[in-house]
Amino acid sequence: MNHKTQGYSILHRLGLLLFSVGWFWILLGFWGVFRGELEASSRPLTYSLVAFMGMLVAVIGSFHKYHDYLDLGRWERLKRAVAFSNIQGMLVAFLMFLTYFLVKDVAISRAFLAFFILSHWILAIALNYWLPDFLKWAFREEERYRQTLLIGTGHTLSEIREWVVSNVNSGFNITGVYTPGGGGGRKELGLEELQSIDNLEKYLSRNKVFRVVVVPGLRSDYWMQGIIDICQLQGCRIFIHNPYASHFNVPLVPVIESGQPFFSLQDEPLESPFNQTVKRLFDLAVSLPVVLFVLPVMTLVVWLFQSIQSPGPVFFRQERGGKGGEPFTILKFRSMKHRLPSEADEVQATRDDDRTYAFGRFIRKFSIDEFPQFVNVLLGEMSLVGPRPYMVEHDKLLGKDFRAYRVRQFVKPGVTGPAQCAGLRGEVVSPDLLQARNEMDFHYVGNWSLMLDVEIVLRTAIQVVAPPKSAY
Repeated sequence: MNHKTQGYSILHRLGLLLFSVGWFWILLGFWGVFRGELEASSRPLTYSLVAFMGMLVAVIGSFHKYHDYLDLGRWERLKRAVAFSNIQGMLVAFLMFLTYFLVKDVAISRAFLAFFILSHWILAIALNYWLPDFLKWAFREEERYRQTLLIGTGHTLSEIREWVVSNVNSGFNITGVYTPGGGGGRKELGLEELQSIDNLEKYLSRNKVFRVVVVPGLRSDYWMQGIIDICQLQGCRIFIHNPYASHFNVPLVPVIESGQPFFSLQDEPLESPFNQTVKRLFDLAVSLPVVLFVLPVMTLVVWLFQSIQSPGPVFFRQERGGKGGEPFTILKFRSMKHRLPSEADEVQATRDDDRTYAFGRFIRKFSIDEFPQFVNVLLGEMSLVGPRPYMVEHDKLLGKDFRAYRVRQFVKPGVTGPAQCAGLRGEVVSPDLLQARNEMDFHYVGNWSLMLDVEIVLRTAIQVVAPPKSAY
């Protein structure tokens, strides 16, 4: 994400935060006028702060690929806006009603809270849909009139012809083209062509060119440095097209390793020792209390029901693929009827699976069977958040069928993950579903942040209380 797009993303988030607080106070004022009383007059600051915090948690982990969001068509943008607003609305609603019950507030009406949450959700959809266009209009209007010069050879320029045509009116006001050493005109682009390097220098000075887009080829060394020197002398911004981009379906990430510049196919925030430490501390802060105080009680309850409905071991153990593909033994509460190792199969659980006993269905639906994995987190085999681990045999098969599948193993597997908190859990019924899960895992690996982990944990907690239809 470049600085401009990152700025749009930040302004979008700030706009949503200001909206959450501002709309609460506006609605509160109108409520007092039309109802003749100020509902929530005893704690308006508390509720407005809660609305702010709910939206803050929702937006911190969102919009990491804002450049994609900016380029979406109208219908796709609307669908994405609804998805974002659903998450934002759920978090705000959850915290608002949680505050209402915790403080036992009798001064605020539930009707006011309900109307605020509903109207907040509807307006958030409109804002998420409309803000990108407003920001582009507000901050890019001036650039439409700033001239851009295109520099490259006949071959390289022909490869980006479609991009030139489609971006003439979107911030790249391309008015001329220069082909070092000749190489054929670019009349099909409808642009003025410069014939010599002397004309280039004069053109840049006379037309006050704001940006120069250089499209190098395999034999561009002889003219690149001279052209760049001229452009810098004239104070032009220089964009150099990546000639390798067409060979990859992901953006190349520049990295410095042992003093040498390289390109990587994946940004990896968790390669940083500091980020690894922060993530590990977060894992320990959450998993240690769960293992000490929650897991023993759960184990006793599960054991009692198992003793009645399906005698056998309390825990289910299975080999899964961990970080770097290294196998580890995952722990879960047993939710299926006990079978001897020779009778066991590796078929995924399905809805109404006859292998699952009654209480097993309950703990699967509410994800209670996953809680022993906090022990795996303490042992360092798993993280609280990360791509969900598959069986080793499935890893081998999926690694052959899906391109870049192993990227998800660059980090530790998680008790929960980005796909699971988005409702993409349960039985894999189609390759498209599996591909969607993998893409969300790839995005997590390349865009990790502590706040993203916090958001995923909070969204997972909501799904534990209110499981999606895919939970069984």
